[in-house]
Amino acid sequence: MFLFQRQRVKAKIAGKVHKPVIKTASSSTSNNEKTPKTSDVNNDNVNKEQTKSVNVIKPKLSQSPLAQQHTKKHKLVADHESTPRDDLPAPPPSKVPRTGPFISSLFKSNPEIPKMDCSSVETIKEEIFTSKKFSDLPLNPNMITNLEGKMNMNNMTTVQQLAIPQILQGKDALVKSQTGSGKTLAYAVPIVQKLSGITPKIDRSHGPYAIVVVPTRELATQSYQVFMKICKPFVYIVPGCLMGGEKRKAEKARIRKGINILVGTPGRLVDHLKNTHGLILQHVQYLVLDEADRLLDMGYEKDVAEIINCLEHNASNQTRQTILLSATLTEGVERLAGITMYNPARVSVANEESESRIPVIKEIKQQSESQSVNKEENFAVPQALKQHFVITPCKLRLVTLVSFLLTKCRFSKKKNKIIVFLSTQDSVEFHHKLLNNIFCAKKKNTKVLKEKSESLESGSESEEEEYHVTELSFDLFKLHGDMLQKERTQVFEKFRSMDCGVLLCTDVAARGLDLPQVSWIIQYTTPGQTSDYIHRVGRTARVGAQGQSLLFLMPTECDYVQLLNEKQISLQEMPMINILKNLMFVVKYLKLPEDAKRQRPRTWEEAATAVHMLFETHVAKHPFMSELARQAYQSFVRAYATYPSHMKNIFSIKKIHLGHLAKSFALQDAPGKIGVVQSKKFQAEKAQEKKDFPKKKFRSNNVSEFSSGFGSHLGVTPRHRNLQKKIVQNQQMKERKKARKLAKKTAKNNK
Repeated sequence: MFLFQRQRVKAKIAGKVHKPVIKTASSSTSNNEKTPKTSDVNNDNVNKEQTKSVNVIKPKLSQSPLAQQHTKKHKLVADHESTPRDDLPAPPPSKVPRTGPFISSLFKSNPEIPKMDCSSVETIKEEIFTSKKFSDLPLNPNMITNLEGKMNMNNMTTVQQLAIPQILQGKDALVKSQTGSGKTLAYAVPIVQKLSGITPKIDRSHGPYAIVVVPTRELATQSYQVFMKICKPFVYIVPGCLMGGEKRKAEKARIRKGINILVGTPGRLVDHLKNTHGLILQHVQYLVLDEADRLLDMGYEKDVAEIINCLEHNASNQTRQTILLSATLTEGVERLAGITMYNPARVSVANEESESRIPVIKEIKQQSESQSVNKEENFAVPQALKQHFVITPCKLRLVTLVSFLLTKCRFSKKKNKIIVFLSTQDSVEFHHKLLNNIFCAKKKNTKVLKEKSESLESGSESEEEEYHVTELSFDLFKLHGDMLQKERTQVFEKFRSMDCGVLLCTDVAARGLDLPQVSWIIQYTTPGQTSDYIHRVGRTARVGAQGQSLLFLMPTECDYVQLLNEKQISLQEMPMINILKNLMFVVKYLKLPEDAKRQRPRTWEEAATAVHMLFETHVAKHPFMSELARQAYQSFVRAYATYPSHMKNIFSIKKIHLGHLAKSFALQDAPGKIGVVQSKKFQAEKAQEKKDFPKKKFRSNNVSEFSSGFGSHLGVTPRHRNLQKKIVQNQQMKERKKARKLAKKTAKNNK
């Protein structure tokens, strides 16, 4: 094009302008024809129609071979003087305004991963099994045959060897041992042994002889099943279970029929103690507080105090034996032991202090206070447990988790059973829904696949998004406190019976649950206290089995490893790159969006970005998923701000990049937009609640520090004087909720 402009300038200087003419298909002249003379062009007798059928006029100027190639490739189509030069490329725009969400790169502006000194730490060792058998103890022969024959319990564990003789002697016991060491049998066997020896034989109409209090519903069902197995030789001893989420009428009917060993959660037990008149407590001889520290952490201290007050109020001349069990004995447990126990025997496997007795209750309090000030408690971990940690930036957390789960569940020769601990219920719901939609969808029928293949061959494209592939599917479950009781029991039983699968859960499953063959424990969010870490990790490597754990840490949380080392817990680092490299196998089976328009990933970085973009597109296209992601992000931020004050130097929300954190929840919006959308709804709901339920001033009574806070002498009655006003307010609230739901439905239909 530049060559032609030079030719035209030379022609103008000579007084002769060459007009290029369009060549049509009717022209029979070849490209090699000689060009006419310039005098023929200026002839006035030549018609315009004749010029259309003439070849393009070429000036008689010598051209270089490069210029000839240029003219052959680019032919002139229109007159350059009369029409604008449309064939020239448009100049590049200076800056195109961006529309839509900003998509950041996974591997840019990430903080550097610090190098950790993984020096070996001397851990506390506890021998799990001993050479002694149950036949060495003074037990009923029917119980020995049941334990060794049907339950395959040949050798006792160290806790059972130390605790069972103390409980058989009728002493109060304070038992401390590592998780998965058989603490349930340590108190269940002596209780059933003592009840079977009562003469005349006990009857179910006598009511409960033993009450076992546990913090969670799953642990209640598990303890109830253990008692059912032990009581098989003794049909007249009837165990029962009471817990929240079940029908109260059915539980009341069971109580009226009679229950001798009562296992339950504290809230439901208090409810039945107040409202069920058929619950007789005159024959109660044993009170067991399993996972005592968790009972206090969950706020059940008042409920436990009320249960103890009811037992003391209804007690007969019989003495009551109290047993406290936990893997970690905190100050609250020591304080509770001082209130509820008399001259207890301390059973500690790590220190072998089973024979040491605490002489006076006052000394318990003084000892616990001195220990809290001067001495830090060390924790025991199973010897067969291998502990790892991985340091990942915020952006790469989700991809790293998915890569690890897929490699262990689908690309490993060994069947792996994995539990993933998350901080909040919203986070469990979001991750379960995301992984279920993309990887864990159900297998489809062959007929549907044939119909889809035929439709694709015919040329019609299906509008549905389907990323999942049967080669990557695995069994996925969720468990948290906001689920219905039927769902929780079904999930617990299914996951317990399976050989391979993944369970996403909160700390509901962190205490006391005996889930067999769990090979990996993943802590996706770091626990606050060291005791929580011990209890989470204790779901694997139980009773001498092998197990491994993985702790996810952000670069700002690396000091947490040193804190664990101070508690004599050693961890080994697992490089993040080794986990992400396995995504190259995942991408081969995964159907990515716009797969035909671009090449498949060739490096693990490209594979990680492709998988993460798959998550982001899925969340962005589905409003329900985007709302779940927003809720999970906000709940994570709120939970992260609730760490204890002495750990704020490690877990500080100010050190985290909120934009990178939103990326880990597959969100493309800025953190400010996420907060604004949710805060308006939250403020509107709070304002409506204040209108419906105005706050009333609370006047506290003077209560002694030794009082439990319960009892008729305090005059604890409902504050509302007029019940009719309360009923009217509740009805108005229900009507307003119905009106809001109808308004939302109509708005959706109109859209």
